Amino acid sequence: MTETTIWTVFVAAIVSLIVARILGPRTPRGRAILIEDTEGHARVELVAEPKGFWPDGVIGLRFLTKQGKYRLGLGVFEDEGTLAFLDETGLARLSIRMEETYPRIIFWQHTQPSGVVGTRRIILGLKPDGSHALEFMHEDGTCRASLGIQNDGTALLALYDANGNVIRKAP
Repeated sequence: MTETTIWTVFVAAIVSLIVARILGPRTPRGRAILIEDTEGHARVELVAEPKGFWPDGVIGLRFLTKQGKYRLGLGVFEDEGTLAFLDETGLARLSIRMEETYPRIIFWQHTQPSGVVGTRRIILGLKPDGSHALEFMHEDGTCRASLGIQNDGTALLALYDANGNVIRKAP
């Protein structure tokens, strides 16, 4: 009886170790549904996308429509924190993000033909030189007008040509 009990405990310990090893702490990858609505539609998912998936290596939360379309995301990719609002086609139209430690609000416009991302058209935020500006961009991504406050507190209004050269500036 004692010998049977010892063997049972020994076998149970070995099986427990094997199961713990197989089911032990896992690092989640891919997508995991966190919340479903009352009708069973996935509405919030946790994502850890691999490299090569746009946005590259994103880690965060995605909020979905009842049809499963991605409309709002909160996460980190390319070492930048981002809150992104997407339209019905899945393209970002507005994002609030940290880019190289500078906070920015960015309005996007679709490109033709439609791609994964659009082009920045309006940017409001802090610039690397310390100034704060509202910038209007051409569809090719170059700044065409900037209105802001320089680092020393003086106002700035600048207009740029297609090459990014200042054509008018005040003061």
